[in-house]
Amino acid sequence: MKKSLSFLMKLVISIAILSFLILKAGPVNIYNSLIQIKSFAFFSIPLLFILLIIGTLNVKILFSPIKQINFFKLFRYMFVGWSLGLFTPGKIGEFSTAYFLLKKENIPLGKGVSVLLLDKIITLLTLFLLALLGFYLFLPKILFLSIFIILILFIIFIAIFFFTEVLRKLI
Repeated sequence: MKKSLSFLMKLVISIAILSFLILKAGPVNIYNSLIQIKSFAFFSIPLLFILLIIGTLNVKILFSPIKQINFFKLFRYMFVGWSLGLFTPGKIGEFSTAYFLLKKENIPLGKGVSVLLLDKIITLLTLFLLALLGFYLFLPKILFLSIFIILILFIIFIAIFFFTEVLRKLI
């Protein structure tokens, strides 16, 4: 009973806010804005959904040694974290997923943040490798080598900073 009342309250508040925004902006203005959107932009919505599913699968795989989490529950936590990340600087809100995992799945906050950070690092390395491939294919070889050397030096610097006492002394 309490859950259904809570859901009903959220639904009523959401509809009230949405109605207020529509009336404030004006239905005609909203309609005119929507028809000006390029048709290919609507294809980005399913693509975004697919990317969220893949991201959830990545995190589920990374969490599997710690605890088996239902995919749909994890997707919900990830979606809320992603939504909060849209409004916070540096998408730091995405780490709120660790809070939901602590409260709902009893996963320690440190482990939750570590897994989410590992997911971000793996994503960054994947993008790094794809960028290198793009540089190799589309840039002159001398420019590619220059960029490659700079990126390797940057990675070495970051590795030294994170995996030695340098970072621990700064904290």
